[in-house]
Amino acid sequence: MATTQAELDLAFQEVGTQFKLDRTAMGLLASLATTSKTSLVAAINEIAASLGSSGAVINDTTPGNTTVYSSTKTEASIAASRASLKTELLGGVDSAYDTLQELVTYFNGLDTSNDADVSALVTALGNRVRFDAAQTLTAPQKAQANANIGSLSLVDFGDPAHSYKNVFTASLA
Repeated sequence: MATTQAELDLAFQEVGTQFKLDRTAMGLLASLATTSKTSLVAAINEIAASLGSSGAVINDTTPGNTTVYSSTKTEASIAASRASLKTELLGGVDSAYDTLQELVTYFNGLDTSNDADVSALVTALGNRVRFDAAQTLTAPQKAQANANIGSLSLVDFGDPAHSYKNVFTASLA
């Protein structure tokens, strides 16, 4: 099996080859029918200026090819989507428990007569890979963590300091 580095080298070589093909297919700026030939953006801006005010028109009822929603209508649609998402995320939870602070307050007030369950929960949380602080893991723990999340070890990946830019640049030549 090839390392990820070797596979990425092949991918960057392919991307470079495709860039060369795209450059050829795109053509030369000098062949544009516009007055401005310094860049595609300048040519597009020239065309847009020549169209004048015949661009899109605001229509909050029925947007189409040449009509768009106003910013007010767009903001209202976003707000409605947010409200819908919140409803879906909360799944009908009682309003007393719909924020993190309310959950913290609830958990802080739990009856501690069931310490065995709380202890098991704390132990289970302690056996998790952290992303907010450094951890020391054994080789088997690292292998299991990599397997659980579908990641590669550095040995399987290849040299992290390898220059893919050099591979890409070489493929453009």
